[in-house]
Amino acid sequence: MLLLTALVFGVVVGGIILLVYLNKFGDWLVTSDVLSPSLIMLCTYLACMFLFHRHD
Repeated sequence: MLLLTALVFGVVVGGIILLVYLNKFGDWLVTSDVLSPSLIMLCTYLACMFLFHRHD
């Protein structure tokens, strides 16, 4: 249970850091109006998939 919590925490923190870096890169490259929501949705989807898969 502790391992699961640590894993989820790591995924969330890693996702946020990734989003911040990609956001800055996207802002530098092009306007990231499309990039940001799709990335957030992807990260949320992956996190949910991880959670439900582990709970099974």
